[in-house]
Amino acid sequence: MSTKVMEQALKLFEGPSTFAKSKVIHSTAVYMNKSDQLFTINVGERGSPRCKEDFWLLHFLRCYSDCIVTTGAILRKEQDAYNS
Repeated sequence: MSTKVMEQALKLFEGPSTFAKSKVIHSTAVYMNKSDQLFTINVGERGSPRCKEDFWLLHFLRCYSDCIVTTGAILRKEQDAYNS
């Protein structure tokens, strides 16, 4: 992993220990309201605007993972993402 990528990851995750004990990582775009409750952000064509950091994070987690659980709809939409 390049130094630049690692530096970006450390900024986002507050250090590598974030994943040290994780067995399953599920990335979800959320926001916290004034009552400290998390709510899912609908990312997509009819949801929130696209954010380059979200796209970067998704691809970082894909590279970090030993395996990815996904849906048939995503496989059909992103056919080139899973070619080896």
